[in-house]
Amino acid sequence: MVDYCGEGPVDAAVARRLIVAAGGRPGTDYVARRGPRGKGALDERIRGLVIAARHGLRVLVLRDLDEDPCAGPVVRRLAPNPPSTLCLRLAVRAVEAWLLADHDGMAKGLTVSPTALPALPETLADPKGELRRIGKISRDSEVRRLCAGTPQVFGGLTAALATDCWDPCRAARRAPSLARALKRLRTLCR
Repeated sequence: MVDYCGEGPVDAAVARRLIVAAGGRPGTDYVARRGPRGKGALDERIRGLVIAARHGLRVLVLRDLDEDPCAGPVVRRLAPNPPSTLCLRLAVRAVEAWLLADHDGMAKGLTVSPTALPALPETLADPKGELRRIGKISRDSEVRRLCAGTPQVFGGLTAALATDCWDPCRAARRAPSLARALKRLRTLCR
């Protein structure tokens, strides 16, 4: 069993799919149900997750790289000398890039042509905005409505797409940071 944490509900949905794709079983969801969410709130929680991992729990932590130029220094700052049972992975630039990397799943979920999806999603400056933009050209009026909604409404759609349509193994072919995350997570799930 692998426990997991991230910046919010979309990360939780992605984490569950990743754990299953890596051959594990999702355990406890440590994403904050109430109170602050996002990168800052997650960064404050990582120390406690490191302690939990040092006590034998296997933990996956997902975080967006956002504008940081490189993942290595961020990981070293957040979790210096992490135990082998902690898997801290940063999505380049955001977890939505990983979703956009699965052209088949996202095209079906968003009801758009696969050609509407970016060839290199990890090069996008704003993957979340691109996902929203693509959804707004959907053939499905409900998808268009949800993509035009509040961040919470759009996040609900994004989490549902991650749960119901997204295949991490297909996506890993277009998202190198996701491929590395899956490889590391497979080691953790053994």
